[in-house]
Amino acid sequence: MSFDFDTVPDRADTDSVKWAKYIDSPYPGGIIPLWVADMDFAAPPAVIAALRQRINHGVFGYNQPTASQIDAVVAYLGSKFDWPIDPDWMSGCRAWCRASMSPVVRPARRATRSLPRHRSIPPFFRRRSFPAGGWRARRWCAISAGWLWDFPTVDAVLKTSQAKLFLLCHPHNPTGRVWNEDELWQIALLAEKHDMVVCSDEIHNGLILLPSAATGYSPRSVPSLRRAASH
Repeated sequence: MSFDFDTVPDRADTDSVKWAKYIDSPYPGGIIPLWVADMDFAAPPAVIAALRQRINHGVFGYNQPTASQIDAVVAYLGSKFDWPIDPDWMSGCRAWCRASMSPVVRPARRATRSLPRHRSIPPFFRRRSFPAGGWRARRWCAISAGWLWDFPTVDAVLKTSQAKLFLLCHPHNPTGRVWNEDELWQIALLAEKHDMVVCSDEIHNGLILLPSAATGYSPRSVPSLRRAASH
């Protein structure tokens, strides 16, 4: 199957958030938004065909994952990360977060995350799961080589935070940092030390260009890993 990466679609008047956001830019020539989650490529032909088939059916509603979708995810995790998973572990993102995170964070209702963070953190994490002051954040060190963890300071924060949930973004959004194997090891050791569960958001992992860097927070990258949840 061939893909067209040369045609530039005109997205004017298509309700595009990223193009409408800078339409009144004062800069000469405007601003070109180079978003990752919203690229200016047409969807793959197979995806368009599947959508057309569903549209032609004419009935839309709540759907459950098909057997082929589940098989595809299991096969992908097995081939890319050498991580065999049980299909029964899989669930929808929002339902999974509510069901699995609530027992982790209660009764202390504390979680930790790193800064900077993406502005679109799920609202159920912001409001219902955690009261005011429920988050414990730790800003990274920014040097010429990029963003780095200050692990001794993170350790000190976790020691007094009572947090039981560690939200990890790998690769990180919005900095683009890909955590290396040593950093993942240190995160796992901190989680073990402070009796925490790591929830690793790896939605952008498939975009990593260097195969040697495409390591998930999984038993393959951290063999001693006992408690983790990946999205």
